[in-house]
Amino acid sequence: CILLILGVAIYSHAQTTPAKEPTASIGGKVTFKGKGVPGIMVFASDPHRGWPSYRGATDASGNYRISNLPEGIYRVSPHAMAFTVENQEESNRVTVADGETIEDMNFVLVRGGVITGKVTDSDGQPLIEQPVILQGLSDQNLVNRIYGQVYTDDRGIYRAFGLRQGKYKVAAGYPGDRHLP
Repeated sequence: CILLILGVAIYSHAQTTPAKEPTASIGGKVTFKGKGVPGIMVFASDPHRGWPSYRGATDASGNYRISNLPEGIYRVSPHAMAFTVENQEESNRVTVADGETIEDMNFVLVRGGVITGKVTDSDGQPLIEQPVILQGLSDQNLVNRIYGQVYTDDRGIYRAFGLRQGKYKVAAGYPGDRHLP
């Protein structure tokens, strides 16, 4: 009997309360030339991890809502292939408290630029499925941030679009590969 009572006491003590469901949310509108843009994915990601963990999509009027966020700091950004956010200096970071609703985190889109090229080996043959990394450069020509990565197609051609205005460093190949400049 004593072992049974002791076992039940230990078992009930080991039970933890279930985690509270996150209730915070971020909402706003995505526009292009003054009109709401439907079907745009908007991501909220931890700025230290970089990969989006939460997302929402714009409705027919361009409004979006990202719900069920735990408290924390997020970088919020729309993903629209040929577009970029108009005012790149505006902060897209937001701190969200438990249960808080952030409104009017709006984005104005403009057409982005394009960088395209061809990657070949020393014999002029196209390099297929090679990564091409783009790094945005600040005015002081220091590497500012990695913009993204694209891959060459079956002709060795790559195309990066939706780029913000500015200067970029472009490198092809895998780190440590002889194709990197």
